[in-house]
Amino acid sequence: MQIEKNLLIQRVLFIWYWTLSGVGFFNEFFHLEGLYHAVNLAADVVIVALAMVTIKHWIDWAVIGSYFVISYFITCLINGMDFVTWFNGSRVFYGVLFVMPVLRYFWDDRERHDRFIEALDKQLFVFLILMAITMTIQFLYYGPGDYVGGIFGAFSGIASITIYCVSFYLLRKNLDPDNMSYSLWQNWRYIVLLYPTFLNETKISLILIVLYFLLLTPIDRKLLSRLLVVLPVTTVMLVVGVVGYMYINQGRGGTNLFSEDFFVNYLVDEIDEAEGNAQYGLRTEDHALPDIPRMAKIALIHPVLEDNMVSPLTGLGVGLYKGGTTTEQTEFTKEYDWLMVGTSPYIFHLIMQLGYVGLVWAIAVFVLSFYTCHSRIYRRREWNIQLYFTAIVLALLVYGDLWREMCFSFMVLLFMQLSWVLPTKHDTE
Repeated sequence: MQIEKNLLIQRVLFIWYWTLSGVGFFNEFFHLEGLYHAVNLAADVVIVALAMVTIKHWIDWAVIGSYFVISYFITCLINGMDFVTWFNGSRVFYGVLFVMPVLRYFWDDRERHDRFIEALDKQLFVFLILMAITMTIQFLYYGPGDYVGGIFGAFSGIASITIYCVSFYLLRKNLDPDNMSYSLWQNWRYIVLLYPTFLNETKISLILIVLYFLLLTPIDRKLLSRLLVVLPVTTVMLVVGVVGYMYINQGRGGTNLFSEDFFVNYLVDEIDEAEGNAQYGLRTEDHALPDIPRMAKIALIHPVLEDNMVSPLTGLGVGLYKGGTTTEQTEFTKEYDWLMVGTSPYIFHLIMQLGYVGLVWAIAVFVLSFYTCHSRIYRRREWNIQLYFTAIVLALLVYGDLWREMCFSFMVLLFMQLSWVLPTKHDTE
């Protein structure tokens, strides 16, 4: 039996994502590093192939083409790195580059879109259930921390943010804005399935849960009256979240959210001590990964680039975050291992590799995603989803370089794409 092309692409996409995301959980428990790296490499090949088959819009060609021109010029011509380093290093940008062409393909045709959404909604609910099960298992086994990342494995930040995106989309879709109290009660399961986000030390969850409830209400003339219903729920959920976070994490060796140590070690730290602490950790703790505070990494961008006589305008070239498995790491990564390991803000990730040119490019790419859906059918914005997406993008600039992970890029860009819906009769008039 011959499978229709559209349905084949849809099935390949779903199989691709479940395989890509699920391998992390098995690698975490059974240490299948070889399989893990092979699946990630194959996933990059598949998403590029899907993008080349589905790409139709000039904006996608412009984004992909501009990246390869800029990154090749900076990496190979300015910094003198070889083609293999550039090619392999570019994989950390594949999610941003190649996911959107595939998603836009399903928004170009109504029948194709409706079939995709029908299947997607079922799988997203399964996603929430699987995340709840796997994160509970990880919490009981490891305690709170980075290892509580659900099906993704040791990626707690990815787990928390994607859970909020999926739950928010499903709840918004099933919410009756004219009967908020009853509707929230009817859709309790989407709210309850947020609980795994407080089983790890993902501080961003406390921000996301507030935005989650505030942005549930449609932005219209009845906004104030709806907020009167949502604000008490938001307050209760925030208190429950903070108390639950403090109880779970402090009770099992986590960080006190309101302690002086949190604000010093997690957010700022002494810049002069950052390198020494990290190098000492690498030497004395069996090569355990140090975690230099995010603000310290941002503050170190200019001093480190100046020490290496590299212009902040162009950076060191791509390849800093790849290598070590099948290809060699760059000399900079080997020398500055204390700086490159651990969590990096996305602004650090961009400027260190592509300088301020890359930062401007990335901002332009995300701004263009708000300009239009590039679909003649689905032209109305769901402002609530787009504002939530914007908050996530801005937070990641200083929170983490999660966009380098394909399983994160796909889910969050999908969340953005789901904000483009059919115009209403009022919009048409």
